[in-house]
Amino acid sequence: MAHFIADEIERLLDGGGTRMIIGNNEERRPLNSGDICVLVKARTKVELIERLLDERGIPHLFYKKRGLYRSAEA
Repeated sequence: MAHFIADEIERLLDGGGTRMIIGNNEERRPLNSGDICVLVKARTKVELIERLLDERGIPHLFYKKRGLYRSAEA
């Protein structure tokens, strides 16, 4: 699954100039890494995903917030 996640993010970011509507306005712009979030339930799953994103040069960060999975976005 980690390989699929990294491959799909890479595909979306490369997108061949595809422009998407991001946010509440109707303006189209290219997708960027800050538009993507990967939720994982176990910290043990993070290391492989991070390594694969590093190999592809995709910027990322790991953020753990108490109650994150109770948010509307999750």
